[in-house]
Amino acid sequence: MRPKPKGRLPLIRLSLRVLAPLTRLARRTGITCSELLETMLIEIFESDAASPPAATSPPRPRTADVIPIDRARRTEPPAGLRLTAATLCARSEELHARCEAARTRAAAACAAARAAREQALALRQEYARLG
Repeated sequence: MRPKPKGRLPLIRLSLRVLAPLTRLARRTGITCSELLETMLIEIFESDAASPPAATSPPRPRTADVIPIDRARRTEPPAGLRLTAATLCARSEELHARCEAARTRAAAACAAARAAREQALALRQEYARLG
C-alpha cells in the first residue's frame, strides 16, 4: 500500500458539464482553473456565512386525506355552468354560423392570394420578355 503524500489537498472531481465552462472562464480571465474554483468557493461560503438565515413560513395545517361523504355529495356545479340540451343546441348553431363565416372569409383570402400570385407571375414574364 502506497503511503499517502502529506501536505496535498484532496482533489475535487468535476463533471465535464461543469469543467468545460470553468476552463473557458479561466482561459478568458488568465488564471488557472484551480484558482478560479477556489475563489468562487470562498465567495460562496463567505456570502453564506454573512447572510442571515432565511425566514421560514409558518407550517401549513395538514389537509384531510378523505373528504367526508356528506360534504362531497352536496357539491353541485354553479348555476351558470348548468347546461341543458337547448343551450347546447343554441351554442352549436352559433358556432356553426361562425365557422361558415370564417370559411367564406378564408375562401375570399385564397382567391385574392391566387390573383396576386398570377399577377406577379405575369409581371415577371413581362419583365423577362422586355429584357
